[in-house]
Amino acid sequence: MQSGEERGDQRNGDQGSGGQRSGDQGRGGAEVAVRVVGPPSVLHYLKVAGAILALAAVLGLLWVARSVCVTVFLGLFLAAGLDPVVRWIQRAVPRRGLAVLVLVLALLVVLGVLLAIVLRPAVTELRQLADEVPGLLDRMSHKGGPFGSALDHQDVRKHLQDAAKQLPKVIGGSARAVFGIISGIASALALTATTLILMIYFLLAWPRMLDRLESALGDSERIAVAHEALGKVGGYVTGQACISTLAGVAAYAFLKIVDVPYPSLLAVVVGVCDFIPQVGATLGAVVCTLTALSESLGVAAGTLVFFLIYQHVENYLIAPRVFSKAVELSPVAVFVAALFGVSVGGFVGAVIALPLTAALKVVGAYLLRTYRPGTT
Repeated sequence: MQSGEERGDQRNGDQGSGGQRSGDQGRGGAEVAVRVVGPPSVLHYLKVAGAILALAAVLGLLWVARSVCVTVFLGLFLAAGLDPVVRWIQRAVPRRGLAVLVLVLALLVVLGVLLAIVLRPAVTELRQLADEVPGLLDRMSHKGGPFGSALDHQDVRKHLQDAAKQLPKVIGGSARAVFGIISGIASALALTATTLILMIYFLLAWPRMLDRLESALGDSERIAVAHEALGKVGGYVTGQACISTLAGVAAYAFLKIVDVPYPSLLAVVVGVCDFIPQVGATLGAVVCTLTALSESLGVAAGTLVFFLIYQHVENYLIAPRVFSKAVELSPVAVFVAALFGVSVGGFVGAVIALPLTAALKVVGAYLLRTYRPGTT
């Protein structure tokens, strides 16, 4: 038991300490515990250093195995893009395995048709182009016009003809270059085959992967955002494949009608370039116009007019109906995304940059809506 004098001294001590107890009380009268934190220990610094080293090791492994990571990512990307097609096939074939098999067989049939109708003539035309490059300069110089006059200049003509005469020798004479080309083609085919196999596995496991993703997210709003982001990828992949195929077919028909050389090869170039946002269609048009210039200035002008008209039709009539709301990005965002994609991953990066940007836009809008100041 404390005496009155001791209790008074204790009370006075509490008040003399600046009202520590009253200062530890919140507005509602609840006591707040005060915890004195000392300087970090050596163990704390060791843990931080270990975490940094572990992160560096993981990043190093990812960099060493970056080709494998790219292949896995492309397989996932294609699976996300083709999942809507599989679900559409499942309306007639309920089992997902059979639906994936139907899709793969359809893709093989399309690839076979392309090989027979387009790619095989394109390879033949590419070989002819390497042999006929010197003759093209003569034909273009005799067509007249400013381009022909420039080629008819003695010095320009001599340099171009010397370079053109060396082209077939450079293409076919260097065994090292030939083996390099063959090795590159083999690597590309192996990468394509691996990506397609991974795509099939991911398509078969896609429902289970989505179930696990939904279980990890938990919240219904987060699940809806994830499905919307994946829908952006799927809508863009299928839509862009249709648009690029249509562009190649239209280019082949026009070039065949006006008798521009190498129509199959140019159609493949147009279809592949059309996958690149913003600048791809222009690149294909420039290549076709320059090739048409070997026939006449009038044919080249007609080719340029055709591609200008077709690009307007594609941009304002075809693309809005195919994409609908799959990609909602401003032209500036599309252009910047394409630049980043090209700088990071070349052609593949340019192709996947737009759908990834659209998906990230959905996720970013959700994060801003959820975690902006003033929200709970």
